[in-house]
Amino acid sequence: MAKKATETATDLIDIADLATASGAGLEGIRGADLAIPFLQILQQLSPEVNEGKSDYVEGAKPGMVINSVTNQLYDTKKTPIRFVPCSFTKLFVEWRPRESGGGIVCSHRDPAILTQCHKNEKGQDVLPNGNIVSTTAYHFGLVVTENGEEKVLIPMSSTQLKNSRRWLSLITTVKLQGPNGPFTPPMFAFEYNLKTHMEENSKGSWYGWNIELGEQVKEKRLFLEAKSAYEGTKNLAGLLGGTQQKEAEALPY
Repeated sequence: MAKKATETATDLIDIADLATASGAGLEGIRGADLAIPFLQILQQLSPEVNEGKSDYVEGAKPGMVINSVTNQLYDTKKTPIRFVPCSFTKLFVEWRPRESGGGIVCSHRDPAILTQCHKNEKGQDVLPNGNIVSTTAYHFGLVVTENGEEKVLIPMSSTQLKNSRRWLSLITTVKLQGPNGPFTPPMFAFEYNLKTHMEENSKGSWYGWNIELGEQVKEKRLFLEAKSAYEGTKNLAGLLGGTQQKEAEALPY
């Protein structure tokens, strides 16, 4: 008969035990093996807000922002998302039409792919094979919370490209005064406050990004973490080459 173990203070592991085995078992994991978290705005027809869909997320409402991996929800009407941008790239993402099964085909780096396209009745760029090319701006950075930071991607396409351009203009126009005069600080020198708001055109209405300049990054730990994230994503386009991104559902644009 097995002897029953008696649990004492000496039988319990502590944080030092875990620290000595840091990273054990994770050696074979590469970036391509991980799902990249995207921050996406929920729309009226997003499955996450529909209780009848398998992707429904409790508490999700149109206008909220969701983390595509953790399903964490952000209600930016109450609290803006604090975000430190670290790198940026633009890709030309080829999609199969929904009537052909949908899904991403590949991500093109060269904008010359657009010269092969024609515009359909929705204003989308369509290749001769019927696939749709979506010009997509990717903003990579850190979401800052009370519990630390999380690396995420924010994809912007279609009507949100104008918000991406405004954001980049805001980043590049920031100046600081240095010992030799004014200079343009690194992208990750400031936080930005991310909110959503209603937008509309002749085709309908939807929720889009509203981005404002926040506080300068003061904490050295956060600055160094953002700098490390930047260093690791200098080739962001290459890292995103095989990324599977959820297609926006039934947007009116």
